[in-house]
Amino acid sequence: MTIISRPLASAVALASYALFAMTLSLPLAARAEAPPDATVALAAFDAREGATADEAALVADLMTATLVNDGKLRVVERAQLAKVMKEQALAASGAMSDAVQIKVAQLVGARWIFVGTLQAHKKGFALNGRAIDSSSGQVAFADSVQIDSKDQLTAGARNLAHKLQDKLVGGQTAASGVDDYDVTQVKEAARQLAQQIAMRFPKLEGHLVEVLPNNSATCAFADPKAGFEGQRFTVSGRDSVSEEETDKGYFLLTSASDKGCAGKVKRSGGDEIGNGDRIRALPLKVSMPALAVGAGTDPQVGQILSQETRESLRNQPGFELAEKDDGQLKLVGRVGGSRGHRVIEVQALDAKAGTTLQRWDLVGSF
Repeated sequence: MTIISRPLASAVALASYALFAMTLSLPLAARAEAPPDATVALAAFDAREGATADEAALVADLMTATLVNDGKLRVVERAQLAKVMKEQALAASGAMSDAVQIKVAQLVGARWIFVGTLQAHKKGFALNGRAIDSSSGQVAFADSVQIDSKDQLTAGARNLAHKLQDKLVGGQTAASGVDDYDVTQVKEAARQLAQQIAMRFPKLEGHLVEVLPNNSATCAFADPKAGFEGQRFTVSGRDSVSEEETDKGYFLLTSASDKGCAGKVKRSGGDEIGNGDRIRALPLKVSMPALAVGAGTDPQVGQILSQETRESLRNQPGFELAEKDDGQLKLVGRVGGSRGHRVIEVQALDAKAGTTLQRWDLVGSF
């Protein structure tokens, strides 16, 4: 069993998706095992209000790749869809009326037809989607995903694809009970996930640059942005009398950026805390609820992954498990895909502020 870390929006990740999207030229039956009536046509994904056509096209590619990879929905080939729309003298646009969308869906043999928009705004992007059931004419899906930046387009597209899939076939897939798993492999994946977390949040060390009389202080780390607000450190330095290394107190990090970091010091006896004293991070208090699961994935997979990851982190020197609501780091995410082709989406949140510190994907063969 292998598990591979895959940062979101990296050049490698986007290239992988672009290559995978090329497989859409294969016959539909060779790509999916979904029931014949579980077919969707992705008719359009338009750019609106500051978003570019390339960004919207990327989201459409990522959504298509996600749906094809999960295999819970059959996806109409683009060539077939484009041919029908050309024959009907239609433009591939989200501005198509409901009646036209239904007609196109029926012509390509799709039960649902999906159109979406990508909108840019001050706080990031909104990915909006809507699907109509061609057999009833009713709106079968309408939802949106908000992301903070262009770097999160990959995660946003996947999220919207999963929402679409869960809404259209989630109940049917869950009831089929076809998903299975090996507990030993899932536990091994959890141990590797814990190692990935430990690598991304190493035990941080640095020093105090300037300590002021009001107990505020500036600091320095090898990576200026490695720490986060609320992280706690021990302070140690040479005692002015004994000349020996001694613990002096604690440091609370209140800000960290490219320009540097700052916080507050608290003396715990002994010598005064001064410029140049070393700071070492205390173990991070971590909470991790059960991972959400995609359509067709047994909920136990998410529960086992979370439980075993927590236990593995307990044995990592830089971490301790949070009790109730006193955590500093909250790990949330989702696991999807069929057995042997799992994808775990992970977010590390500042538990107090609720902001995202890191976001990444893990690909596993469990």
